[in-house]
Amino acid sequence: MNKNRVNSLFGALIIMIIIGGFTSCNDSLDPIFYTLEHERPIADDSLDNEITVHNVVKGGTWYFAAAPTIYYRATGSTDWKAANMPQFGSGVVMCGTMEISNGGDLFAGFFSVDGETFGLYRAAVASFPNLSWTRVSYGALASTSEQIVMVKNVNSVLLVGTKNGETYLLHDFDEATTVTTHLSSLDGMPTDALWDTTNYWVVAGSKVYQATTLAGLGTPLTTAPSLSTGASFGGICAAFSRHYLSNTDGKIWYSDDIGLTWTSSADKSEVFTKFIEVGGNLLVGTRYHGYYKIAGGSVDDMERQPHYSISDLYNGAVLNFALDGTTKLFTCTAGAGLWRSDDSGENWNRE
Repeated sequence: MNKNRVNSLFGALIIMIIIGGFTSCNDSLDPIFYTLEHERPIADDSLDNEITVHNVVKGGTWYFAAAPTIYYRATGSTDWKAANMPQFGSGVVMCGTMEISNGGDLFAGFFSVDGETFGLYRAAVASFPNLSWTRVSYGALASTSEQIVMVKNVNSVLLVGTKNGETYLLHDFDEATTVTTHLSSLDGMPTDALWDTTNYWVVAGSKVYQATTLAGLGTPLTTAPSLSTGASFGGICAAFSRHYLSNTDGKIWYSDDIGLTWTSSADKSEVFTKFIEVGGNLLVGTRYHGYYKIAGGSVDDMERQPHYSISDLYNGAVLNFALDGTTKLFTCTAGAGLWRSDDSGENWNRE
């Protein structure tokens, strides 16, 4: 056998080994090998790819994104534009949280760029694009030093969470009378809330609050999971006849008996954020590694997503989700823009 033939056979053998190595790879080697094999094209629309998006809401035929300038686009368009903002404090303001009320008004928590002045404002979406902002009165608690950290439409009620130094308060805004009522003081910063047809729930710091009435949301749930020192809850979800809690301790907790007992997932070493139920699964965001899919609601079947694309979404900080209908899903990130899926999270495009 001549030298050239030996070299040719040796080269072929090396190629076969390399090919065999790559074709034997699966998602146990993610994200690199698996995602290269499953790379899919991503459309990119007009929104800045590096902005932070706190949340997305839909009012009428418009989407609004708190980013922290409020951006808007028609539901049938891809062209995002900046909306007008209220002016107070230093004159330049930003939006940290936003919600649509049952009456169709846009409610947003704003803060001045110097971090000294805060306010909750409302605007009628029906008059859009000429938004006219009106400050929401706090009644006896009127203050520009209360930072708006949560605005959540829960059972047709707007729950407003505020922070003033180390003081955290929960308010109930009555849209009809425009009166804000102080409901309770909380042991930590409120981040999420829900109504499960029987109970109101609020997660704040390392505490969980549960009550059949809004007025009862003042005493922490004694049976809630205990977190490590400095850890906090990020989100709460009621789905698959269970209640789920995310937290910074790396586990997802669930209860099958309305909070009497809790069971945790394996430790994923993640900082978990908010939930969304979509496509027969539960999605939960993380601060550093995209989001996880909890297949069918089973915490024993949790997998980091999305596998098919090397993107800022896979390695991004997911702050929140928003669902329009049953399959159109938005994922809000910190510094990696806004992402949209039209098929329950199977494929993603960048807004």
